[in-house]
Amino acid sequence: MLYAGNLSAVADLFVSAPLNTNDRPLIEFLAPRLTRINIPSNTDWFTGETLASFYDVLEKRFAGTSDPLWPASKEIADARRAGTALYHYAVAAARHDNVAVARYQTEVRELVPEVVLAVGAANSQTSFDKPQQNLEGLLRQQETLRHQLEEMQRRLRKLSEPTDNRR
Repeated sequence: MLYAGNLSAVADLFVSAPLNTNDRPLIEFLAPRLTRINIPSNTDWFTGETLASFYDVLEKRFAGTSDPLWPASKEIADARRAGTALYHYAVAAARHDNVAVARYQTEVRELVPEVVLAVGAANSQTSFDKPQQNLEGLLRQQETLRHQLEEMQRRLRKLSEPTDNRR
């Protein structure tokens, strides 16, 4: 679902983009500076709304074309659209736009219901197992602490006894 497509087919979109290479690692040098920028208009990082819009451009450009990695099918097209909708969902959730969140969530559910069901099934099992494991771990820690406390109390009683009783 998160495959953006055959980007070599849309190389014209990247003509003015700087290239990140081992010799010129732009991302590594820009990341510390850009993570401290709070005003969206001051960022030149390719995330959020900017990336969501780019995904929309890709979706329009790739519509009706074949991809060398994936066969042309309705399922593949739905999965790719669901990936774009999923990213839009994340952006909408970050800006607390509940109307858009609900719209994109519905779209993803309609496009790839089997993926949503599989994730839900995995999460329902995990959501029970993890708290159960945490509880068992806490109970073991509680028992260990209880034994340590009893040992400390025993030592304190022994230390507080008169010296002639310690023999």
